[in-house]
Amino acid sequence: MFFVEARYHHSPKRAADQVRYIAHREEGLRDGQRRDLYGIGPRYRAFRGDERAIRRALVEDARGLRNPVYFRFILTVDTRTAGRFARLDARLAERVLRDSVDKTFHGAARGVQGVFAVHQHGGEGRPAHPHVHALLSPRLQDGSRTHLSPRAIQAVRERWEREVLRGLERQERRIEQVRQERTP
Repeated sequence: MFFVEARYHHSPKRAADQVRYIAHREEGLRDGQRRDLYGIGPRYRAFRGDERAIRRALVEDARGLRNPVYFRFILTVDTRTAGRFARLDARLAERVLRDSVDKTFHGAARGVQGVFAVHQHGGEGRPAHPHVHALLSPRLQDGSRTHLSPRAIQAVRERWEREVLRGLERQERRIEQVRQERTP
């Protein structure tokens, strides 16, 4: 079973700090290296991973809202699926996860915007477990307040698993086709 954690808070400063955390938090990253940040929605996609601009935008999106709500998601896969990801090139695995995040939020929480980073580290004595940290803006793409009901969060959970498995199967089929073409 895939794991999806959804939490929220009301602090623009905390949201800005979380962007820093998701960009820099990973075992093996040293000397100022960071994970690539990707946008959810056209406005955040246009920042092209510019951490400063993303942090500013998240703070600005809270202006005028009495009690802004920032949703933070951690989306991960089960152990069996992590094993399947381990057979893929790291860049290809990240691509599958990125596409899955886009399709998940577009399909299950239409209009949300924000930022995410793909992490591929494991734990002590555990193989790499690909997962995604996503932080949503308190405003939708149309400028209205972001509100995700428990039903919408459940839709994100269900869509996440479906999109990851669909993307992973697509890549595995492509790899198998290439393998068959190379063997006479």
